[in-house]
Amino acid sequence: MSLEAQAIAEYLKIKSFERVPVDRFDIPESLLVDAKSEFDCVFDYVEQTSREYQELADENDRRARQYGYGYLNSADFAALRKRLSEIEDRTIGETGNQTLIRALNRWRHLTLRREHEMVRVIYEFCRKNVFDTGVFLVGAAHWAGIVEEIGKYASSESDLISWGFADDGKVRLWNT
Repeated sequence: MSLEAQAIAEYLKIKSFERVPVDRFDIPESLLVDAKSEFDCVFDYVEQTSREYQELADENDRRARQYGYGYLNSADFAALRKRLSEIEDRTIGETGNQTLIRALNRWRHLTLRREHEMVRVIYEFCRKNVFDTGVFLVGAAHWAGIVEEIGKYASSESDLISWGFADDGKVRLWNT
């Protein structure tokens, strides 16, 4: 069970709510079968090539196990994920291997499309439904991309949603 599913199960013990799935981005099965090995090659290559990447990935795993959500919702996690991404880009770019470069670009593109779709579905739901409070649970690796995507919507639909972000144990309002 994913961390998000565990959080939902725990929250249901306290309060009942309507669950609205927003991660509905369907990656075609044929693409997944073909691309999975490409994606694995990219990340395996980076891990085997960069000592810093290996150390940061190990540190990330250790902190996630030790500190759980506190770490996954922290600026430290976001900074570490950003650094891992920079290493991936640099390491793959330096290879000059067009297959690896295309695979990493495809991975990034699919991730961005998925994050865009989640935020689009939330805004669509909010346009069609009236409610006081909603909770959007997302995997920590998507946090920065989701916040960026929300920024695009918030500028044109600022009166629709007042966002509050749990980060570093504090709530930061996006729109008030």
